[in-house]
Amino acid sequence: MKLYKITNIDGKTRAGEINEIKWGDGVTHKATGTGEELCSDGFIHAYEYSYIAVLMNPVHGNYNPFLLWEAEGDIAIRDGQIKCGCKELTTIRQIPIPILTKEQIIEIAIRCAMEVYIEPSFVQWANNWLYNVDRTIETAAAWAVREWAVAERGWLTWELSVRVAVAEAAMWGAEARTWDVAESVTKSWVAAAAAWVNNIRKINLIQIIEQVTGVKNEPLD
Repeated sequence: MKLYKITNIDGKTRAGEINEIKWGDGVTHKATGTGEELCSDGFIHAYEYSYIAVLMNPVHGNYNPFLLWEAEGDIAIRDGQIKCGCKELTTIRQIPIPILTKEQIIEIAIRCAMEVYIEPSFVQWANNWLYNVDRTIETAAAWAVREWAVAERGWLTWELSVRVAVAEAAMWGAEARTWDVAESVTKSWVAAAAAWVNNIRKINLIQIIEQVTGVKNEPLD
């Protein structure tokens, strides 16, 4: 089936490490280990949707800059829709990297959070952001300060982690003039929010991204 793979700009994953792999047009690799967990030597990571590959890069491979490849493989294990693992994967060709705007990545984080967190004041803030009623840095920063204050009083639960991540993403993304500086930070918080929501409950991340971008995921073969 059609999948997607991200590598560094040289077409490598884990560059410089003992398990470095070089990918390219028509290149096939097999998992060499016997691990049973997704993040082990028993599987090769891939993605079912190009936009998810781009969205999750900051908390997975964190390649910057990076290449995106169309790939083929049979999925053997999944972490919801966040990523998947194959025993064997072939990178077919390099493809253009889909663009997610600042507003789109923050909206994705907010919609992910709203799947698992429905506290009324959060929902009101989230809806104000989604409907462009209030996207100011002051409001987002206030939420970030509030969530960190809660976190400092006790254990950082998955649910609280999501709220912190969303608040930080909205705060960093609120000031357009600093976007060049804040872009990587914002993307990292958004990716973290999606991953932490996934730890609470497996959500339909593909559907959320399709709703935000208007771009339908290509059907799997």
